[in-house]
Amino acid sequence: MTITRVAESLGVDRKTVANHVGDRPTLRRLVASEAVAAELAHRAEPTSLDWREALVRQADAMVQAVIEVGVADIEFGGSEWELTLLGVAENSLGRLLAAGFDADTAVAAVSVITDVATNAARRILRARQRGQPELTTLPRMLADSDPAEFSAVRQVIALAGARSEEARYRQAIDLCIRGLDAAKSRLNSTPTEPA
Repeated sequence: MTITRVAESLGVDRKTVANHVGDRPTLRRLVASEAVAAELAHRAEPTSLDWREALVRQADAMVQAVIEVGVADIEFGGSEWELTLLGVAENSLGRLLAAGFDADTAVAAVSVITDVATNAARRILRARQRGQPELTTLPRMLADSDPAEFSAVRQVIALAGARSEEARYRQAIDLCIRGLDAAKSRLNSTPTEPA
């Protein structure tokens, strides 16, 4: 995809597209963002789902949409993307509020689930594109340190290296849902003060 091809398909001058978009990487991110928004718009969840199932399915849909589009660095902007995210947020917030969460907890939950899903999608996509799990600079940093130092970090790195990005995503979503369950229990057990 090039700015020239986009300009030709739109029937406008290349400079016009370049003026609005800037460069090829920005063009790719914008096109990918719109494609992800279109994918998410087609994945409506049944209203009969429990809030837990609905949040997991919405997170999964977000991950799959980014992976299907194939661009890890999507741009979170543009009217279609914003309207799609607004629809996803409405669905999620509505389910959480109906389940007894307060508004602050519901907003935090949607934000965390969205962050987990989009970051996982990026990591999974990058790992698939490279044909190997994403490597960090941490192992290189540890190689330069005293072997007696950072034993907990070394233990976690050894364990994490054996897990796929998909498994890490599943664990993160599970932790989010369990945390929300615990928060809901606390909210429901907290006595309210008379007005």
